[in-house]
Amino acid sequence: MKKQAVFKVTIIGAVIIALTTFLLYLASNGYHCFSVAKQPATNAVPLTYRIVPPREPLQNSNSDTITLQVIDSAVEKFRTRWLLTGLSLAIAQHGRLIYAKGFGYANQEKQEAMTPQHRFRIASVSKLLTAAAVMQLVERGRVSLSDKVFGRNGILSDSMYLHAKDKRIYDIEVRHLLQHTGGWRNIFRADPMFIPLEIAAHMRHSPPINLDVIICFMLSQKMLAQPGTFFDYSNFGYCLLGRIIEKISGQSYESYVQQHLLAPLGIRHMQIGRNRYEERLPNEVTYYDHPGATLRPDIDGSGKQVTRPYGGTDVTLLGAAGGWIASPVELLRLVLSLDGMASVPDILSQESIRQMTCYSASNLSDTTRCLEMGWRYCNEREWVRTGYFGGTHAVVCRRQDGIAWVLLCNQSSWRGPYFSFELLSEMEKILSTVKIFPQRNLFSREPVYQP
Repeated sequence: MKKQAVFKVTIIGAVIIALTTFLLYLASNGYHCFSVAKQPATNAVPLTYRIVPPREPLQNSNSDTITLQVIDSAVEKFRTRWLLTGLSLAIAQHGRLIYAKGFGYANQEKQEAMTPQHRFRIASVSKLLTAAAVMQLVERGRVSLSDKVFGRNGILSDSMYLHAKDKRIYDIEVRHLLQHTGGWRNIFRADPMFIPLEIAAHMRHSPPINLDVIICFMLSQKMLAQPGTFFDYSNFGYCLLGRIIEKISGQSYESYVQQHLLAPLGIRHMQIGRNRYEERLPNEVTYYDHPGATLRPDIDGSGKQVTRPYGGTDVTLLGAAGGWIASPVELLRLVLSLDGMASVPDILSQESIRQMTCYSASNLSDTTRCLEMGWRYCNEREWVRTGYFGGTHAVVCRRQDGIAWVLLCNQSSWRGPYFSFELLSEMEKILSTVKIFPQRNLFSREPVYQP
């Protein structure tokens, strides 16, 4: 009898262990969203996927997984350590969305918890969209990278563009704007997109000003260098690219990008943001500056002192250089379609992606330098795009090992733009601790055979 009892206990124990192992496997692979696709025959064309919108809105609980709990705890500790109101993180591996969670608050006053659905200003990450849209027009034969921007034979040939003080302006090419080598300078020695009140006073124009006023101001200034010979990061140059897209397409910049770049990828909720708290768009977070941040004069010229997130920065004016809002999940969907990898079809050709990630710098004194278009920097390990202004931090990273991630914050750090390096370093540490990445996919996807 004792032997029979021991045998029964052993059998029951084995069954419990087997069930536990199976449940752990399901948990680590996200059973609630895991599906098995029919594999093509061995002699068939390899199967890739087109990303389509999720059938249901993603919630934080969709990413609850035993193997990724280390990410949950590490990100929350990081948020608490840096006193961030909220942030949202999306991670993909080989084209599959494996993680999407919000942390902290989308609106602290209302105690509104952050979710993957919340949208953020993405600041200079917007340049990635603009560069991709320009390269799409290049592929369609609508424009060339060597086309002149200004002048009677340039793209912008209206009368307002024909009276530049420095004639070297007429040597600026589309490529120079993409690569931040336009050669710009102005009397304020400052980024013209962030000094609208000074420009308004100089041009004797009532604020708030539009891009036309800033263009006229810059055309009245002396150049710093011959176009194409000196790298100097330029938000103004990317705003001009937005104007070029409008001139060539006959559409507004926002409409062109939404219709021709984003819609084919199933991205439905990215748009240009607004400037005021009361103008917030659906599912948009509330923005917070860091404690102790100084107020700034309102861009409307009223003299009122306001925060940088609301009235201190003209987000709408930045447009093609920094005006977009997006959720991390939709932004990640765009990145996967520009990553040059086979898991998800790219919206641009391999040649266009190559030019965006490393173009010849033969005209610069440093001939070894890679001049990216849209990206902040690219190397053999990773491609990175960062964004920052008051109330916003954004980082996009595409790694060579097939991992890609997007992290967005709705509060700026006292470290300013250098906080991006903290985010990059922290994410590298966090991802290195993950032992098993789930094989699930939180994107809805349909198989596509590539010819």
